[in-house]
Amino acid sequence: MKMQSFTFKPFNDSLDFFDFFLDDIEEIWIKRGGGPEIKDILIKKLDECKKYGIKGLTMFENKHPVGFGWVDVKTPHYGNIILHTIDPKYDEILAKSIIQLGYFNDVLLELIQFREELTFPEILISQNITQIERFRMVMRLDYGYDYPEIREGVTFSPLTPADIMTSSRVSYKAHKVSEDYLAYPDLNDPQKRIELEKKVFEGIYGPVIDAGSLLLKWHDVVIGSCLVIEVACWGYEKVPWIFDIVVDPEFHGQGFGRQLLHQILAILAEKQYPIIGLAVTSKDRKSTRLNSSHQIISYAVF
Repeated sequence: MKMQSFTFKPFNDSLDFFDFFLDDIEEIWIKRGGGPEIKDILIKKLDECKKYGIKGLTMFENKHPVGFGWVDVKTPHYGNIILHTIDPKYDEILAKSIIQLGYFNDVLLELIQFREELTFPEILISQNITQIERFRMVMRLDYGYDYPEIREGVTFSPLTPADIMTSSRVSYKAHKVSEDYLAYPDLNDPQKRIELEKKVFEGIYGPVIDAGSLLLKWHDVVIGSCLVIEVACWGYEKVPWIFDIVVDPEFHGQGFGRQLLHQILAILAEKQYPIIGLAVTSKDRKSTRLNSSHQIISYAVF
């Protein structure tokens, strides 16, 4: 592929240049107050991606590397993409080239970039890529909170692979009434939701924390569930991350979600995890262009 004086090579075939980009990323990261650990994080991520196949491209100007786009998709409809250039003047060409390759088709990608300027989201939106903002939240677990008593009729049991059909059904119903429903391919199809949860239990995003993954029952009927995985995040090697927490819509507004969350927090605090993380989707979408071949992006600036 050629464009003016630019050439492109598959990312997997040009990994010899990755160290060059890592040095540039590290310099940006340290200026923003981070440390040299960013290199190790990305190298580890690259090694993990090799299990599933590495997609993307490296961009050259007159044979000099100037940018790369690296797509990490472990499941059919979810993943992330790292876009980085050594100068913002290359951003538009890189982003448009990635779009032309079809990497955004029928998949939700979280954009990871390292400069604070949000040039890539603006470019992608201008190319009719739908943007969904997701916010990462963290809560400390070592402050000794007083949790409310469990109300009469509420019980909890472990969420295991044997419960996937039940928990996926509740999750599908819950997301169907939210604005997430249309935008997320694995949430608007019951069978895809089941397959996604199977992948999670296989450890594709990190090991499942059995103690924090629960079914919520009301008089022995399952009305909610929470699936928690363990990830490395925010400088901690082991952080509980709430992959999914839902309550059947028929029981919304009655405090059941609060009971489920408090139970999980209390258990994880007892397990001496320092913090817990969760990502939520903003309802304020920049674009609502959705069709049979979804092109969707959420973004996070690291």
